[in-house]
Amino acid sequence: MEIKGTITEVNLREALKRESLSVIKYKLYSEKAKEENDREASQLFDMLSNSKLEHVKLWNKCLSMIKKNKQNVEEAYQVEKEESDSLYMGYSATASSERFYELAELFKSVAVIENNHVIELKKLLDSLEK
Repeated sequence: MEIKGTITEVNLREALKRESLSVIKYKLYSEKAKEENDREASQLFDMLSNSKLEHVKLWNKCLSMIKKNKQNVEEAYQVEKEESDSLYMGYSATASSERFYELAELFKSVAVIENNHVIELKKLLDSLEK
């Protein structure tokens, strides 16, 4: 049965988004707990983050989002290119127009980092095509 276009697909994508965010958020919470010398909280957040990562893998599998390596590299290249070329520069322009100049510079800095990702992914892609 085809899942594409169903409410279940929407639910899977929402679950994936929420679980993905939780993985990152709990890793950051763990780091903060370590800074505050709270080993118990740090370990709990690490455990929760790892559990959430397993959920992310499950939802990715259900949505067939992880492809063959070359396809994954191509997709990552496109995503990073979009982030570097337009997304973060657009965010920077908006922040600047709203007089959030420090944030505008931060967005520009991240765009440069994203461009470095593009360069590395392009090298990998070229090597895979040989």
